Amino acid sequence: MTERTRGTAATLVGQVREQFSWLPRVLGVVAVLVLAWGWWALAFLASTRSSLTGNTDVWPPHLPVLLTQFSLAVFGSVGASIVVMVVLRRAGPALLSVLLGYGVALWFTLRVAPGVVVADPTERKIMLVTVGLAAVLGLALGVVATRGPQRLGFIGVLALAPVTGLLVTLLQLGDGGTWLGRVLVAALLVLIAWRRWTGVLLWPLFVLWFWLVELAQQTLRYGAETLRHPGGHAVTRQLVLGAMTDFLRTAWSALASNAWDFLWPAMFLAAVVLVWRVVWPTLMDRAAKLPLPARKPAAGKGEPAPEGD
Repeated sequence: MTERTRGTAATLVGQVREQFSWLPRVLGVVAVLVLAWGWWALAFLASTRSSLTGNTDVWPPHLPVLLTQFSLAVFGSVGASIVVMVVLRRAGPALLSVLLGYGVALWFTLRVAPGVVVADPTERKIMLVTVGLAAVLGLALGVVATRGPQRLGFIGVLALAPVTGLLVTLLQLGDGGTWLGRVLVAALLVLIAWRRWTGVLLWPLFVLWFWLVELAQQTLRYGAETLRHPGGHAVTRQLVLGAMTDFLRTAWSALASNAWDFLWPAMFLAAVVLVWRVVWPTLMDRAAKLPLPARKPAAGKGEPAPEGD
């Protein structure tokens, strides 16, 4: 290639780059806008569609304002923010996306969007602040999760319920959502042991962590429902804490059994994937070392030329 040709090629490449320099920025803006809605959908869409009011209209988006939804406000926001951070991989756009999603939903909530139960002002403020703080906490956990597949495998448990709930709602899977959740758990288990097979030794810790998260969710939900004590009786902090303690004493074994029934198929799927990851390269190496069969010459070719008399 001559110097003149090289100069012309460099000029053309520079023009193409300059022409499409706006494309990454446009894609970034689109990703922020899409995930702004995605943050709300991950956290609250499934709950909105299954609300007791029978309202299936998902627009306008709104935030939970009742203390009975306290568990949803915490774990839904945390899980959704983790997903946004893992997808965007950058803290700045992820924070902007979550703030935009929270701000739009907050605006509609304060305007009393259709289907939103009018709550006590103090109760509503507590819930809205809780959602905001949980969203920021989820972003911080997402930053930690992006530092390695093993960390993502453990922290991903917090995002499991939002992701499963959204997919079940959009795809209308019904009972198939259980196996969808198991497949997602299997993916998290594979991430834990993807780089080194010794990560399998951490699976018992994953099972314990999964059970503790489920126990915390159910206990927090039970305690929040106790705040609305029937009969108009005064609700005190001791009453709520006592109810949550009683729930822990009676429900921990049942939740442990349910968690194990959910987890063991996921562990089996993850083990199959990891074994195949080890076996497949070995099979390919052995296949590459096998001697190739000798090729027979085609008719009329490869025969020695007749010698002259």
